[in-house]
Amino acid sequence: MPVPRSSEARNASSAVPADASWDHLDRLEARARVLEPGPDVRRDWTEQVIAQAERFLTRLADAPTYVPRGPDDPSRAVADVPLAEEGLPLDTLLRTLETADVPGINPASGGHLGYIPGGGLFPSALADLLADVENRYSGIFYAGPSAVRIENRMIRWMCELVGYPQGAWGDLTSGGSIANLTAIVAARQAAGLRGADLERAVVYRTPQTHHCVTKALRIAGLGDAPVREIALDAQWRMDIGALETAIRTDRAQGLRPFLIVASAGTTDTGAVDPLGPVAEVAEREACGCTWTRPTAGSSRSSTVCVPSSPICGGPTPWCWIRTRGSSCRMGRGRSWCGGARRCAMRSATRRRTCATRRTSRRSRLRRITRPS
Repeated sequence: MPVPRSSEARNASSAVPADASWDHLDRLEARARVLEPGPDVRRDWTEQVIAQAERFLTRLADAPTYVPRGPDDPSRAVADVPLAEEGLPLDTLLRTLETADVPGINPASGGHLGYIPGGGLFPSALADLLADVENRYSGIFYAGPSAVRIENRMIRWMCELVGYPQGAWGDLTSGGSIANLTAIVAARQAAGLRGADLERAVVYRTPQTHHCVTKALRIAGLGDAPVREIALDAQWRMDIGALETAIRTDRAQGLRPFLIVASAGTTDTGAVDPLGPVAEVAEREACGCTWTRPTAGSSRSSTVCVPSSPICGGPTPWCWIRTRGSSCRMGRGRSWCGGARRCAMRSATRRRTCATRRTSRRSRLRRITRPS
């Protein structure tokens, strides 16, 4: 039922001539058309951007891995670019970026051995372009079936790569921190924890566990849960004997072992906890187990660790694989990790580009680029 307007509102609307309203819409449309260029402009813009990308790649072999800012910091130029109603020519912006984007770490350099991101992949950049231009929505199947199928195929490929069975599933996230948070929330839900249970639900980790796990526990409402730091062995890995002793002690005190957090490559040392034995302890003690990759700083942060390989010590119930700029959290479909079976579709852009994001570091490890 329409809401009746006051007589003042009716008089005000009737006072605006119809022609003036159309003129106003025409002006708005003309301004919006600036962001929808024709084929000639699109071709010109694309050529300029590709040319700058080619210059970057051509110089990469001789480019330093790190450039200090210095007193004449060229990166300050981007802070002087005006953000006004009228835009600047693309060539001006590209020149500014090319000049300013020199100081700091060059992740694409062969001398870059690990600090959060790795170098870009040209096929991924092309996939990003298509994904951003088409901008399909993968949040629901009928709206973007191809995007959803690409995401689902990507997840299944990663499950197969890890060695999980057919029933395993997962979802793609924006990074390791969100993947860890998702796994912790799924474990909380599967365990049926309520507010009254938190002070008895014990979490086990090591001093080398990434700090994002601590933040994830707080965000998941588990800030009041007891946390036990398990001792490390001589190789900086979780000590299984110390873990079993801690669990027995907590059970004797009437506490409930809830979650074991193991690491498949810590940030500080790259140590891999004994994931197979940790999973066996979790199975025997009926508590959740999640193993994580570091979210940043490790020289292995862009590699895939296959749980069935000797370094990982056998299949484990949870994992997340880090690719460049995104992560996949997966579970084997066990009763306590049923939350992992739901695939939460998010941004179509990241989903569609993940299919080309491989975790190869060959080109960057073939050489160590000399400093300037």
